[in-house]
Amino acid sequence: MIKLLGESIDFHKLGGYTIEDLECRAEKASLSPDGTELKADITMNLVLPYESIDRFKRSLVGQLEGVEKIDLILHYENLRQGPEEALPLYIPHMIAIINGNYAHVTKTIYPDDFTLEDGSLTIRALGETAVKVLNDDVAASFEKLLNKDLGLDVRVRFENEQAKYISAGKSIEEKTKKAESMQPKPVVNKDSAPAPAASSNGGQKPFRGRRRDKYTPVKGNLIMGNAITGEAVPIRDVTSESGIVVIEGELFKKDSRTTKSDSKLVSLYVTDKRTSICVKAFTLDQKWEDIDSNFKNGDGIKIKGQAQWDRFDNCVTIMADSIEKMEKKERMDTYPEKRVELHAHTKMSAMDGFNDVKRMVKTAEKWGHKAVAITDHGVVQAFPDASHAAKDIKILYGCEGYLLEDKDLINKDGTINYK
Repeated sequence: MIKLLGESIDFHKLGGYTIEDLECRAEKASLSPDGTELKADITMNLVLPYESIDRFKRSLVGQLEGVEKIDLILHYENLRQGPEEALPLYIPHMIAIINGNYAHVTKTIYPDDFTLEDGSLTIRALGETAVKVLNDDVAASFEKLLNKDLGLDVRVRFENEQAKYISAGKSIEEKTKKAESMQPKPVVNKDSAPAPAASSNGGQKPFRGRRRDKYTPVKGNLIMGNAITGEAVPIRDVTSESGIVVIEGELFKKDSRTTKSDSKLVSLYVTDKRTSICVKAFTLDQKWEDIDSNFKNGDGIKIKGQAQWDRFDNCVTIMADSIEKMEKKERMDTYPEKRVELHAHTKMSAMDGFNDVKRMVKTAEKWGHKAVAITDHGVVQAFPDASHAAKDIKILYGCEGYLLEDKDLINKDGTINYK
């Protein structure tokens, strides 16, 4: 786990700090009863970029078969960074923690635009209304988090970035005028033009909903969009600055929800067994039915789309333009002389194993291994499932036990006082 974390960190955003400066340890980890959610406490001495933590979580999902969600509780100890270094990195973490019902206003916060002086932290945001909600409902939560994690006893207040607010308004106005100027003006014969009908909306322009894309049916393996060309990139290399990307992997979860405009927001979760990513697309109901009927969990999938930072979910996502079904690329043991694993932990080994024993036995059997050992920490609860899963493979039943020096615990009558 710690090795994966080191590989996920963008040290360019950490100033002069390197991997040698990072001290990190996993305090505890637990799986949900159904094995789909992992919760872990991690203590470290550096505040890391939120995007690096997101990349780390995606890597864990890709590595741990069956795990769909990672919940990391970060703790800080002997922090190397000063307040001015830590704050721009920590503010996105606070946004993610309290997001929930406040996502509509936290996305207006500028994490890098703040001042810290005289026990007061002023953070700039966009818009008077958003700033009022932030000061009323969010500032107190920020103060508690800063005190708990960074040891900062400060008063937090949000301030409207007036210049940027005015600039954003002008930009929207200019874009609207430009779009209107590019619309062709209809030629009207004044003599034959009918009188305008009475309007029930006070003379305002009629509302026009968002234009719907035309439905295109499935063509072979092409489920949505156009045929995908270009070389696929590893999912772990996809960042919010990657632009248009092509990825390949295995689908492990899919869902959709209906938007206010009555279209579907589709979410596809894809892994390449090293890391994972969420892919989203706005589609017609009929196209979601195509995706849902053509894909099941475990199918191979190829996607082309725009990589971006999702400010609602606080993670890197891909907005899909094209989706293809492909043959799943399975990892195989191609070495002529097959090995036998003599030391394997399952999820029955607390704090040391995440493998599902059935999947592990079936994988070893598919790879041509003649036997596999199950050696959990002091327990044997995985034995029944291993036995049922094995067909053409031998199970070596074992246990990683513990030895206790008991020479000073033996009573005169020969009994042993283990306490």
